[in-house]
Amino acid sequence: EQRPAEPSAPGPARFVRGAASCGGVVRPAFAAPPVFDKPPHGYVFGEFVVRLPEEPTELTFGIGINETAASADGVTFSVVLIDEKAGRHLLFKEHHSNGPWRDERLPLTAFAGQWVTFRFQTDCGPRDDANSDSARWAEPRIVYAEARYDVTLEEISTDTP
Repeated sequence: EQRPAEPSAPGPARFVRGAASCGGVVRPAFAAPPVFDKPPHGYVFGEFVVRLPEEPTELTFGIGINETAASADGVTFSVVLIDEKAGRHLLFKEHHSNGPWRDERLPLTAFAGQWVTFRFQTDCGPRDDANSDSARWAEPRIVYAEARYDVTLEEISTDTP
């Protein structure tokens, strides 16, 4: 179950669905370049509110910088989970430069059955240089921590019984 997402900050900030290529691989992704219109540069975020299943789950996603851009000092990606009691939990924070997609998998077991808000946030690099910081979040998903089915189809028979 999912509730509507909140918009990002007003002005030049944006968190927009589309597609992006990193390392020659095109994937569905949200564009989330940090604010760059004038210093000091700022972060941008997108929020998604969901009710997690009672079973153990994980959050999966990829991070990257669109290969058509050459980020000067990279982008800092972070994921914050806001729980039902408004507690904030930093699940992920990494600095990433140009290159291929980097996939992540984060456990959510502690939040099973709760309504939570995921905040996907990007910020410019350590030199506060947002030039060409074409940050992308690829395919964020909530998946079951354990496989629900494990079936291998080795042979299909065309004989009728």
